Amino acid sequence: MEEIIVTDSAEGRQTEMTRQTRQLLGAAGAAGDPLQALYALPGVATADADGPVGTEPVIRGSAPEDNVYYIDGIPATYLFHLFGDSIFDRHLIHSFELHPAAFSSRYGNATGGVIDVRLRTPRNQDFTATLHTSILSAGALLESGIGERQAFYLSFRRSMMDLLISEEDVNEAAGTAGVTIDRFPVSEDYQAKYVIDIDDGNRLTLLAAGASDFIGVTFGESFDGFRDPDFAGPAELDRSFDSLGLEWSRHGDGGRFTSVLSRIENRDHLDYGAGQRQHIRFQRHISRSRYQRAPGGGHELSAGVSLEHSRYDLDFNAKISPCGSLDRDCPTVRRRAYDVYVGTLSVSAYELFAEDEWAVDDQNTLRLGVYLSDDDHTRDARLEPRMRWERAISERLSSFVSIGQYSQIPQLNESMPALGNPDLDRIKADHYVWGIRQLLGGGLNWSWSAEVYLKDMTDLVISSRQDPLADNYSNNAGGRSYGAEFLLRRELSEGWFGWAALSLSRSDRSNGATGEALEFEHDKPVLFSLVLNRRIGERWMLGVKWNYQSGARHTPIVALAPDASDRSVLNPVYGALHSERYPAYHRLDFRIEYATPKDWGYRKFYADILNVYDRRNVEEYVYAPDGADLIRPPPGFARDIPVRAETGEGLFPSLGFEIQF
Repeated sequence: MEEIIVTDSAEGRQTEMTRQTRQLLGAAGAAGDPLQALYALPGVATADADGPVGTEPVIRGSAPEDNVYYIDGIPATYLFHLFGDSIFDRHLIHSFELHPAAFSSRYGNATGGVIDVRLRTPRNQDFTATLHTSILSAGALLESGIGERQAFYLSFRRSMMDLLISEEDVNEAAGTAGVTIDRFPVSEDYQAKYVIDIDDGNRLTLLAAGASDFIGVTFGESFDGFRDPDFAGPAELDRSFDSLGLEWSRHGDGGRFTSVLSRIENRDHLDYGAGQRQHIRFQRHISRSRYQRAPGGGHELSAGVSLEHSRYDLDFNAKISPCGSLDRDCPTVRRRAYDVYVGTLSVSAYELFAEDEWAVDDQNTLRLGVYLSDDDHTRDARLEPRMRWERAISERLSSFVSIGQYSQIPQLNESMPALGNPDLDRIKADHYVWGIRQLLGGGLNWSWSAEVYLKDMTDLVISSRQDPLADNYSNNAGGRSYGAEFLLRRELSEGWFGWAALSLSRSDRSNGATGEALEFEHDKPVLFSLVLNRRIGERWMLGVKWNYQSGARHTPIVALAPDASDRSVLNPVYGALHSERYPAYHRLDFRIEYATPKDWGYRKFYADILNVYDRRNVEEYVYAPDGADLIRPPPGFARDIPVRAETGEGLFPSLGFEIQF
């Protein structure tokens, strides 16, 4: 909901997972991945039409790129592999916090939502190894104490699908879509922590984390999306990040100080077609410090500073046309000259925040904060006030109001030299949230909550196709997202737990250059999830999840027209932007788990059945001039348009085994 916090107060010092996180791990369809369970929470939708197989979540009507991610308080490049699973070993997550709107002053550079993942502290114990494998992935976790004041863990995982399914089988199943897979997607990730308790008040923590994804395909000349021979041929996407951080934390005398130094190196390489490439390699050096203290009088003060320097090494040699989310279609680049850019971009930025959480009396709590940011790229300094007031109406009923201002640096492709517009300003948003929560039942096992929210966005980025006076891109768009969310939850009692979540919303955009009101592609008015888990005895756990989402919006094709440079090529003519919807998405998942404790550890068997009733959810309608697998043109399309429906996976079973010794 407004601030779904799954954490404890000591901020990552705990060696065990929180109770709520354990429940999320058991949700069906998540395959043991708590971040996948995000899609069963209110206000969280998927960026793709076919549910949680995409890369990043849509949170309360904001685009995926509007979100920001943290790992142990450090900004992260991404938390999700290419096909939706998170980059974390489930055994290492202590907690995560989802802040869908009006979040506190310690978070910045986001206008959408915040996901803050906290990895647990290594246990000071005898050496332990945990091995797990399934159809989806396999991995190992090693953990041990070293003396009385030191401990570590090391985890590594790798996807398994490429070892179980051959490229030939996939290409045969894909039919004649014009794409063949040369190298099945491979993903890897690792995390490591080493802690040294210097004394009772001081701790050093060394954290390393990284992830990588690779896929290789070949596009045929008949591939629907390109309409340009220069795009045909082999293509490879190779992305990765590696990070190393050192944290010093000190507590005592009523206060706590934490300071972190971190270095992150990212690589994002895309090679395709006739010698085209888009290579981005960048390094980030981050220094963050935070101080917390409770001086008395019901006040809890916190303040922090963050300094960051990023260096981007850019190498582009490709046909690139500025294109944004408000364009009906990225234009064909047939016979266009290659855009060439090789250069370096450096960006320095700082953030400051201060916050006071004041328990005014037994019924009222007031949180006042301010966030200040600036950078030498946009040169658009921002001072953003934020506030939250919570009132306990009774012992079981409470309500709150949160408001705040937020901003975000534009995406690199929009603001880089030559191919973008370096003079873009920050994207801005104002958030308003009101909520209410009540505990039910004598045992307080039941609770319900409801929230209404509004996000008012300004200075959104659009392309020069939408704003002809712009230099590739401009801050000449706005938008709104508003809605209501309801959550009914039962905590674990009498062997079962679960929740039901309903979201009703609307998200739209406006073009400041033309004055048009436009639909937003990720507008999904209805989201509903039902999660139920039942524990049978001490060894069995059964779970089911049903998820429903309104179809994402798409732009229909209303006619065909000869290409201006080659009249033998017919280009689609698109209708009103995002004026139609894909069919609604829904899916039922099932999970069963059996665990056996042993003197030397435990062993566990589990099975996930995704999409139990084999629903073929539509991912995309594709213009198909090759005439393969055509369907009747969907609503909004002209009757003579050749169209193919790309659908997601049907029923998919996955078996897994885990052992700890």
